[in-house]
Amino acid sequence: MDVKIIAVIVGALLGGTISTASFYFKNRKEVKEKVNESLFQLLEVWTIIAIIRVSSSEKFHEILVSRMRERFPHEKIGEKEEAQLKEGMIQALPLLTGMKTNNIDRGFLEKYKTSVSDLAKIYPLLAFGLSRNQMLIEFLGSLDKLASESPVSETDVAILNNVRELMLGESFKDLEVDLIKLASASGFRNKRETKSHIARLKGRLSSMPSDTFDEYIDNVIAPVIQAHYDKAGVVNPNVVGQKEPNKAMHVTSA
Repeated sequence: MDVKIIAVIVGALLGGTISTASFYFKNRKEVKEKVNESLFQLLEVWTIIAIIRVSSSEKFHEILVSRMRERFPHEKIGEKEEAQLKEGMIQALPLLTGMKTNNIDRGFLEKYKTSVSDLAKIYPLLAFGLSRNQMLIEFLGSLDKLASESPVSETDVAILNNVRELMLGESFKDLEVDLIKLASASGFRNKRETKSHIARLKGRLSSMPSDTFDEYIDNVIAPVIQAHYDKAGVVNPNVVGQKEPNKAMHVTSA
C-alpha cells in the first residue's frame, strides 16, 4: 500500500478519534455544570428547610421565651403571650431564613422545580423521585407566598405551622439522601463538601447559638416593645435602672 494512502487513513482515524474525544469531554463538562447548578439550588432549598425545622421546634420556642424573659424582665409573658410568640414565629420565617420581600429573585419552589427539570435530562430516576415529593413542593409554595404576600391565607399559615409533620416524615430525609446522590455525580470533592455542609449546619442548628435568638429579638420583638412605650410617652422599663414591672405583654404584633 502506498505510504501516502496509509498516512491519509491514519490521519482520518486520528481525526475521528480526536473529534469523538472532544465531543465526549465537552458533553461531560456540560453535564457536570448542570449537575453542579442543580446541586447548588437544591442545597439552598435544603438549608432553608433545615433552618425552619429548628425554628419551628418546641425546643427553639422554649429557649426563645426564656431569652425574652431575660431581655424584657418587666414584661408579662404568660401562656397567652407564649402562644402569640409562637404564631409570630410563622410570620417571621422570611427574616429567620434570610429572605427579604423586596429583593426576591426566584422563589424556592421555582428553584426546586427548575433543578428537577434540568436533572430529568441527565438523571431521570433521581428527578422522578424529587418530583414526587409533593409534601415538600406544597411547603415550598407556601413559604414563597409567605415571603412575598401580605397578608397570607390561613391555609398557608397552617401548612407552615404544621411543618413538623413534614420533618417527622420522609420528605426532608429523602431530599437529603438525593442531595448526596447528586453530589456524588458531581465528583468526590463535592460529595465530601456537601456532606460536610449538611453535618456542620445540623450541628450548629442543634446547638441553637445565642445569635440566632438575638437577631430575631432585636429585629422583631424589641422594636414592637419600644414603639409601645414611645407611643405611650413613657420610658421603656426594660432599660437598666427601671424597676417597676409592666403588667401586660406588648408583643402581640410579633
